[in-house]
Amino acid sequence: MYNLTTEAMEKTENIMQNSNNGPVPFWPGSDGDFVMNIKEYIEYWLKSASHDMEVADTLFQSQKYDWCLFVGHLVIEKILKAFYVQNK
Repeated sequence: MYNLTTEAMEKTENIMQNSNNGPVPFWPGSDGDFVMNIKEYIEYWLKSASHDMEVADTLFQSQKYDWCLFVGHLVIEKILKAFYVQNK
């Protein structure tokens, strides 16, 4: 099974710890309102990326390389979204 490197995991944790809590409009937050704070937004994208990475691993193990690459691309997009929100 593929695992994110220690460095990548540390960077991910750093993103989550250093995010401010400003609102991100039009996104359903934990209180049911359609505003999600920055930390919730980042957590959403990183959890989703982690899940997709598990799917990519399963596809790789099944030798479905084309779909593995497709899902891997989604993983990268989601991590970049979290990084962008944290650094904007």
